[in-house]
Amino acid sequence: MSPDGSMILAHAFHGALHLWCKDQDKEGEWKPGVVISGHFNAVQDLSWDPEGQFILSVGSDQTSRLFTTWRMQDSKQATWHEISRPQIHGYDLQCLAMVGRFQFVSGADEKVLRVFQAPRNFVANFANISGISKEKLLQSSGSASLPEGASTPALGLSNKAVFQGDLVPKAAKEEEQFSSISDQYQESYFHPLSLTEPPPEDDLLQNTLWPEVQKLYGHGFEMFCLASDSTRTLVASACKVSVVEMNWFTFWIR
Repeated sequence: MSPDGSMILAHAFHGALHLWCKDQDKEGEWKPGVVISGHFNAVQDLSWDPEGQFILSVGSDQTSRLFTTWRMQDSKQATWHEISRPQIHGYDLQCLAMVGRFQFVSGADEKVLRVFQAPRNFVANFANISGISKEKLLQSSGSASLPEGASTPALGLSNKAVFQGDLVPKAAKEEEQFSSISDQYQESYFHPLSLTEPPPEDDLLQNTLWPEVQKLYGHGFEMFCLASDSTRTLVASACKVSVVEMNWFTFWIR
């Protein structure tokens, strides 16, 4: 608890900080605040986006995280913050490569490469937080065909795209009567966000995933290295092998 009693800071089991601030406009209510965040285990790889406006990283905490600059209101100095957690996986993530303005490939302690593309909700929020033209970003990302967001089904590893038609209004969800216990736990927990500042931990975990658009198969063991060429149309990956003296490389073409 802060000395003046206006803020509460908590440290969660999975390594995150949570901050709640007393709402000055609503007596007795608290709202989540912006905190520092990042990987809580070894960072294995990172990459700049093609325009140099954000950084993506992957680590042994089984997450990928996206960082960009944000300027607090009335502040002249911009600071770096996590604004999206595109992939929350069941394996330790080892490598990644950017293959487009809002698209990347990641490899983990499994035999599959996974390709992710930013949803429409992320592009809009990235523009709001970074101060970059929203119209320009939406146009360059081909937002007309993009899903609104993504969610991970129970016991699944693949982020499932959530489109505008899949969203249920919050009021309807609250009034809905469930006929069984299983009905209470739907696959899609994604709720669209309208952000002007970095999201709190709860939203990072639930509402900032990127949909998985493709899997790349071919390796027989866990992957540890990944790279793309300058045109971002060719990806090369390497995996562990049973014989130490050998290396196994695979090339992928879009």
